[in-house]
Amino acid sequence: MSNQTPTNNSDKLDKMLATIRQFTQDRDWGKYHTPKNLSLKLMEEVGELVEHFEWKTDEEIKAYLKDEKNLHEVANEGVDILFILLTLFEYCLEEDIEKAFYRKLKKNCAKYPVKNKKKPSPKIK
Repeated sequence: MSNQTPTNNSDKLDKMLATIRQFTQDRDWGKYHTPKNLSLKLMEEVGELVEHFEWKTDEEIKAYLKDEKNLHEVANEGVDILFILLTLFEYCLEEDIEKAFYRKLKKNCAKYPVKNKKKPSPKIK
């Protein structure tokens, strides 16, 4: 266990958003951050993530992720996706990402109550 004081998750999110703002400003990329461009880039990155798992069984995926190189590549794709989603919120949506997250969580809790926890999601077959 670490002796460091844990950072508030809100602080972590704020730091990531500030880093994205600086990264974008340093490269003058804000003009390219439109909902369409970021959505298309998001789809590209999701495709790159899926390529790591395509045609593999769950057991093969577990073995694949035990290799540190593969794990880092998959994590990098996940971070690319996170980066784009955070950029979308930061540059295109007039919406606080944390408020949006908890609003959606509340909807999901109502839609999928705990009493139904043993039932799989209707979208998962």
